[in-house]
Amino acid sequence: MKIKSISKAVLLLALLTSTSFAAGKNVNVEFSKGHSSAQYSGEIKGYDYDTYTFYAKKGQKVHVSISNEGADTYLFGARNR
Repeated sequence: MKIKSISKAVLLLALLTSTSFAAGKNVNVEFSKGHSSAQYSGEIKGYDYDTYTFYAKKGQKVHVSISNEGADTYLFGARNR
């Protein structure tokens, strides 16, 4: 009985600490008045991730440049707003 409790506590601690390391920042991409582009930079380490949120109209394009070949980039789209 005591071993089960200890096992549960260790598992819970492992889950809590592993998810806390996979944190990142959330950035709302904004364009300065009169500008049609924006540039953001940063550094991601380990299992961290950053989320950049933006809205585009039909025909607009997005360009993403990442300097690490081992990094993955995902683009999720939402339907009409």
